Amino acid sequence: MATSLRAFWLGRGLSCVCAQRRESDDRPSFDLTPAQEECLQRLQNRIDIAYDSLIPEHQDALRALWSAVFPTDELCGLISKQWKEMGWQGKDPSTDFR
Repeated sequence: MATSLRAFWLGRGLSCVCAQRRESDDRPSFDLTPAQEECLQRLQNRIDIAYDSLIPEHQDALRALWSAVFPTDELCGLISKQWKEMGWQGKDPSTDFR
């Protein structure tokens, strides 16, 4: 199941060694493995779901994000100045979601 996805699926300014120009399209295309395609589809399915701090799965996702970026640093809480270390604007990452 070979699929060629367009760059706009992945965002502007994304640089990837898998990008290739196609004669029929001015934009680069991306040839993804089936596993990459499945992961991208899962991400796209979640794009329209707004963050809700009352949903435990959303809280868990923030904790997982913190652990992935700072595996040796314990997160003090979902509202913490530590989030600024990751680049969030404030101590509550949920306020940065648009």
